[in-house]
Amino acid sequence: MTAASTPERIVVLGGGIAAMTAVFELTEQPNWQDKYDITVYQMGWRLGGKGASGRGEDGRIIEHGLHLWFGFYENAFNVMGRAYQAFQDMGLYPDSPIRSIDKAFAPQEFFEYDEHIDGTWMPWDMPFKVTPNEYPGDGDHMLTIIQAILKVIEKMQESVSSYFGGTSADNVTVEEAVASPESGLAALISHGEYLLQRAHEIAMQLHLADQADNVPHLARTDETTEAHGFLQGLLESFFHWFESEIEKLPITTELRRLILLIQMGYYNIKGVLEDDVLFNPEGFDSINDEEYTAWLARHGAPQDLLISALLSGVYDMAFTYRDGIPTFENRSVAAGTAVYGMLRMFLTYQGAVFFKMNAGMGDIVFAPLYAVLSQRGVKFNFFSRVTNIGVSSDKTSVQTIDMALQATPKDTYDPLIFVKNLPAWPNDPLYDQLKEGAQMQAMQKEGVNVDLESFYCAWPDVGQLTLTAGQDFDKVILGISIGAFPYVCPELIANSSAWQDMIANVPTVWTRQYELWMTKTAAELGTTSDNPLAMSYAEPGDVWTNMSHLLPVEDWQGSSVPQSIYYVGSVMPTPTTQPPPDQHDFPTEAKQMALKPMETYLQNSAALIWPEGTQADNPNALDWSMLFAKGDAKDEARLLQQDIRANINPTERQPIAKEKSWRFKLKPSDSKYGRLYLAGDWTYVGVLSFGCVEGAVLSGRLCSQAICGYPTSVFS
Repeated sequence: MTAASTPERIVVLGGGIAAMTAVFELTEQPNWQDKYDITVYQMGWRLGGKGASGRGEDGRIIEHGLHLWFGFYENAFNVMGRAYQAFQDMGLYPDSPIRSIDKAFAPQEFFEYDEHIDGTWMPWDMPFKVTPNEYPGDGDHMLTIIQAILKVIEKMQESVSSYFGGTSADNVTVEEAVASPESGLAALISHGEYLLQRAHEIAMQLHLADQADNVPHLARTDETTEAHGFLQGLLESFFHWFESEIEKLPITTELRRLILLIQMGYYNIKGVLEDDVLFNPEGFDSINDEEYTAWLARHGAPQDLLISALLSGVYDMAFTYRDGIPTFENRSVAAGTAVYGMLRMFLTYQGAVFFKMNAGMGDIVFAPLYAVLSQRGVKFNFFSRVTNIGVSSDKTSVQTIDMALQATPKDTYDPLIFVKNLPAWPNDPLYDQLKEGAQMQAMQKEGVNVDLESFYCAWPDVGQLTLTAGQDFDKVILGISIGAFPYVCPELIANSSAWQDMIANVPTVWTRQYELWMTKTAAELGTTSDNPLAMSYAEPGDVWTNMSHLLPVEDWQGSSVPQSIYYVGSVMPTPTTQPPPDQHDFPTEAKQMALKPMETYLQNSAALIWPEGTQADNPNALDWSMLFAKGDAKDEARLLQQDIRANINPTERQPIAKEKSWRFKLKPSDSKYGRLYLAGDWTYVGVLSFGCVEGAVLSGRLCSQAICGYPTSVFS
């Protein structure tokens, strides 16, 4: 603290999940207000950043994108579990229908990989076990590299044994199995398990718990080197056996998919072993200088695997394409991050492989966080847009923060609304609470862009505010998206080579999101499985899912209401240079850029998603009457009543985990400037340093830890 009786003043810039996690952890300490005075400054009228959602007409949930919480999100569920407990303990909004983690998140069973085989799209449903009433958050399911390899081999064994019927491994020695692969797959796998378990025991003894990224590795000894080589030989023998066996069989869809699964497991393990990841103190980061597809190819992966839906789904889910162009040539994700992310996703999930939120992300995550933090005494100043973060005269610390004031609340701004008793965020400011509200609405009706979250907003600022170190703040948490940094912190960039390197080497892309309300139920439309997360489909909807479970928490009135909802999305082609902010009509142009591909998509690619909702004379085209619309809208015009979103603002750009980018990301604890701490999905938090909720929450927790020492440990 600055004095014995004066709390340190912490200014938080931005209201995304990383920043709010940092504030939540800071305020989890007993008597935190004796230590800190925390104020959040947020552009526009709501929290959430790229995870913000709002309620539109009829209570429609309007999202920035498709936000799913995966079953390996240990940090994210840990934070939200405690946030909901605090929400209950404080007695906040007792009439809300969602007041606990089990009401907030719905476990899901299916991934769907959409394969394009011989000109035909084929859904590949992949079910995963759901354990009711189980959620991540205890950190007990983290994996060492050896454990991960062991689990991959177990999954390979299950898949192949199921297909071939299995073979007894009793009384078969390791030497016999290696010398005679044809003696049985089960024997090979059984002894592989034995060897891996032995290596795992060595790894656990030699685990280096104090690594910055907490990735365990083996010490290189004669014993572990021998085991490592033996493991490589055993896996190679197994794979040769597998290839020889399948050559004898006719290729069916089932066998082709089995081959892809075995290849996926084998070539990932092969690459990890051949590149000595187990022995490297950097763990999976040691292969993060190489692009994932190129890395697999270097280790012998065949083209059929590289172009498969299994692999393209990795890129589609994380938007990891250079320049936002979703082609094979533009794939861009670091190999170690990809391998580790998949291992965590498929092998360490708790409860379900992924969860859908039972309302918008703003309703489920940011409304309860805001309510809890406000009740704890955190101050929120909305309508405050950061324009510059100034450095001290010696260029070593943050000295000033300049902000534009976008609007003037008549009193303390109360940002939440209620939809069926659920606290939520509106999709526009609550104009009646603003002195300039009537004028803003009038300009909006005239077609002027007055979106206060938009980089291209034509509404003039109503004032300026400058905060000064020592007078207004002692510490700063920067939680704004990295895409905005050239515009909000040019001084930080200009005076630090580390910042210059980060901006140059951590790329971001635009994304596009489509929310479609339909006149028929999912069953009537012919959707093939129950709420799958589907990926690897046609552009611009390579990722899609049925979100009809949200209809009950929207607020439709009358006899004519939607019967289902679908979310569809992908990356969006991104120019090298962001159009300047004086192009106030650019968001309208960008929406058209998103709309036209969707029209084509619905005219050519509807059959796989809605096989019973297509046109009689064109089975690939959606029957336009399937899109819910009010009034007399016809045909393509009905699409205009759906939510078509182009995420083109600098604050909305998605960072991608490009190969080598990990070397240039700054840690939450090491901003290179005094007084400044970092929180965002663009920071370095270990191998999970990529644009996802878990990475962002982990960053926020590490940011709090750097400031106050709490939490004492995180899951990484």
